[in-house]
Amino acid sequence: MGNTVALNPVIADKKVEQLPKCVQQWLAKSGALEKPAPRSVSLLQSGLMRTSPRGKWMKVSAQQYFDIERPAFLWNANVRMSPFIWFTGRDSYEHGKGHMLIKLFSLLPIVNARGYKIDQGSLLRYLGEMCWFPAAAKSKYIHWEALGPNQAKATMIYWGVQGEGVFNFDESGRITSFSAHRYMAKGKRSSLEHWHIPITEWKRFNGVLVPSKGEVTWKLRHEDFSYFKWEIIDMTYQY
Repeated sequence: MGNTVALNPVIADKKVEQLPKCVQQWLAKSGALEKPAPRSVSLLQSGLMRTSPRGKWMKVSAQQYFDIERPAFLWNANVRMSPFIWFTGRDSYEHGKGHMLIKLFSLLPIVNARGYKIDQGSLLRYLGEMCWFPAAAKSKYIHWEALGPNQAKATMIYWGVQGEGVFNFDESGRITSFSAHRYMAKGKRSSLEHWHIPITEWKRFNGVLVPSKGEVTWKLRHEDFSYFKWEIIDMTYQY
């Protein structure tokens, strides 16, 4: 039997009072306290992606779906390498398991990755992308610790896998970045590296203020490798 977690329809005041002050301020600023917690979320995303620090940026369009009651997501992306060459990517997380599948021309598999390191990375992705559904901040599978007036660590444990990351906030209560140690693939090997997501813009969807534009970067020993610049085009909550 795995973990099954149900969120309360509205975040109770007592639960909010137990959170670090900066997390409380984030929830208040976002407007999430004024609404029921969504059961699921769907979004449309556009951006640019590259596969190496000096690689060519490629256009990306993606759809993503989140299950909030039982943590899961599905990210489907189309990446255009040139007018005649493209690949599709599917990143999924369900029942505590991650799966990354990349196909050239939507037909030829070039990446088909599973295993504990993928599970841990998928959990961290879900944790960081919680910024798009703030109501999940006080759920049974996420525990918070204050690190400073504008910084808090979130630890998530689900289906036997644990991951933790640090959220930074500005003085008004907006999330400005998320960081964690995540496995980075290097050929057939992988290593724990500093994974950093700075946020540059915010927008209201469904009456909730969330990050709408940012970047994803590996902060490596000798250089920073920014590999994905993203923007949220649309977002819908299902209650």
